[in-house]
Amino acid sequence: MNELTKGVDPTIKSFLEELNHSILDENEEKWTFSFNPENLSDYLNKFDLTLLEDMGSIEYRKHYMSERRNLLEGYEFYRVAFAVLDK
Repeated sequence: MNELTKGVDPTIKSFLEELNHSILDENEEKWTFSFNPENLSDYLNKFDLTLLEDMGSIEYRKHYMSERRNLLEGYEFYRVAFAVLDK
């Protein structure tokens, strides 16, 4: 885990670590980055980025993949964030 998980409940951190070693390993995926969504905007500001949208997987699939019903299911822990570079 990394600095963006600061303040996350230890039980959740433990769950994420177990998830990384079980479900993700079984599917040959690795958990390479994680963050507390509440801290994302401040983190991006350090790089002169402004957060525009932050969506959970269910929300972004409905918004961006609604035409492709077969893609509406999947891991629910993924998120998508959209940011722009400050001018």
